[in-house]
Amino acid sequence: MEEIRCGGFTLQSELHSDGGRVIRGYEGSDPVLDLTGNCDITVIDRKAFLSCKGLKKVFLPAGIRLLDEWAFSKCSNLKNVRLEGAFAPGILGKGAFKGCDSLSSIRFAGMDEDTVHLLALCANLLENDHLLRADDVGSVGWYEKWDLYLLSVLATDDAEGSSRVALCGEEDISYDGVGMVDGEMPGETEEYVRHAARNKCLICFKRLKYASHLSEVTRKKIGDYLSARSFGSARPYAWQTLTEDLEGDPEYFGMYLDIVDPDAGVMDEMIRSLNSTRVQARAYLIGEAAKRGNGNGGDAFDDLFL
Repeated sequence: MEEIRCGGFTLQSELHSDGGRVIRGYEGSDPVLDLTGNCDITVIDRKAFLSCKGLKKVFLPAGIRLLDEWAFSKCSNLKNVRLEGAFAPGILGKGAFKGCDSLSSIRFAGMDEDTVHLLALCANLLENDHLLRADDVGSVGWYEKWDLYLLSVLATDDAEGSSRVALCGEEDISYDGVGMVDGEMPGETEEYVRHAARNKCLICFKRLKYASHLSEVTRKKIGDYLSARSFGSARPYAWQTLTEDLEGDPEYFGMYLDIVDPDAGVMDEMIRSLNSTRVQARAYLIGEAAKRGNGNGGDAFDDLFL
């Protein structure tokens, strides 16, 4: 076993049978793992960076041919992954990024922007290994399969699967706040339903943003799902996702308003429901209310304290 120093990490590595080097594990911590200067690395081993909580960005050399099973699982703060090589079927092992809830992009050389982000959703929230391993990633056909799978997910009850234990091969992966590390069953709880529904809403918002090859039929079904969980409904998970998970991003607010088309009273309630820290979101909604002529923008603006 040979050690490689990489920023704040000390990596354990061995020569692989293909002549390259495999990373077996690590010690230390750093928000960035940059291996682009280590061109002989070809494999990141099974669970090599499991639960590396401080990791936020990963840069990998063109020679990488495999991120093995659960290689970066439960890296809860990991947001961006970039590989200098082109995508190849099978390069992403089972659950390579499972539980990386902050993951926004998996970028391969030459890959278009929408695919970069939808691939990341396949790796965590959508959890579809077939789409990750497909030989047509980024093609029109791949997008069609992506959307068909999304619609099948939206068609399931939000409570479905609550008795599953989310394991990472052993008892080291579970739903945060639902299952336990030692593998206890979560049960059909309101917390599980909330978690599942908000994940679905988040996927829907992301698909509307990264909208390559999005058909009008799929767009309408996404809109219907979000509208049924909008502000003022019994379970306003789309609104919660928008204001909390997406932090009131005006671009997503615009999508939401186009879908739900709120009347004057609802628009005013939406503005007032946002706490004082959501200055940008409140300002955006006040502006939209004024443009649409359906909100009490003057009174709400008085409360904004810009």
